[in-house]
Amino acid sequence: MSTNTTEPNTIYIGNTLEWEKTFNDYLATKYTLTYYFRGLTGSFNIVASANVDAFSVSVSSSTTGNYIAGNYDWEARVSETNGDEVYSLSFGRVEVKKSLSAQSSGYDPRSHSEKLLDTIKSVLEGSIKKADVQSFSIGGRSISKISDPELVKLRNKLSWEVYLEKGAENLNQNRPNYSTLRIR
Repeated sequence: MSTNTTEPNTIYIGNTLEWEKTFNDYLATKYTLTYYFRGLTGSFNIVASANVDAFSVSVSSSTTGNYIAGNYDWEARVSETNGDEVYSLSFGRVEVKKSLSAQSSGYDPRSHSEKLLDTIKSVLEGSIKKADVQSFSIGGRSISKISDPELVKLRNKLSWEVYLEKGAENLNQNRPNYSTLRIR
């Protein structure tokens, strides 16, 4: 199995996490690499080990099993082993998710935007009568007494958001995006 050389975009709770990183000006023999992860739901740090001149990151499944789902910003910092030099070298964002194996039978794979879009479509198509719905709430967002033109506007906005989410998902999984033009 080949080792990843980039930080992950997604961390699955309860899965082993591994990657290797090389910084030409900061050798693992002279520096310590620490990743700092910070988010609304929690924080954690990962210290890489030296592997010749590269940094090797390995986190056990029991450690990631304690992570809390959410979005985290991360910072990679090196500090000189025998000195006071400290450098922030890279930054990014990662989503920590529950592994699919940990999900219950009522698991809904739709994003928040997809759920809201489906509800608005049901109201506009009449499957949910507007008179029966004074307000509805999905994941903390609530909508009350919106006119049809406003619902159409919101539907269009959410359709665009879902389109962008699907495109980003396709890119992350090396699948062609809907807007990819293929030429022979």
